[in-house]
Amino acid sequence: ELKDYGIFVPDEKKNSVTDTYCNEVSSIASTLDSLAHTDLAMFRIKVHGIKSSSKQLGYTNIGEQAEIMEMAAKLENKDFIFSHLDSFVQLCNDTVSTIKEGR
Repeated sequence: ELKDYGIFVPDEKKNSVTDTYCNEVSSIASTLDSLAHTDLAMFRIKVHGIKSSSKQLGYTNIGEQAEIMEMAAKLENKDFIFSHLDSFVQLCNDTVSTIKEGR
């Protein structure tokens, strides 16, 4: 469920902001599996980006899950990352779908 507790975005800018957010999240989500296996530092940067933008826009669930993945990367806990990565990527894709359907 998406809740709108983030920064105020004027209605005339909302589609532009959410389009940018959706494009970025989709793009990042498609690279996370590869990054988790090859570049944990970049993986951490990318999930940090999802965390920050999601929380700013009020999408708290995905923001919190991204924060957990970021902490796991910081701790180099690959077992946790690999066991939760598919569900996190699915959450990213589901969030984007829900936002697009809500228009």
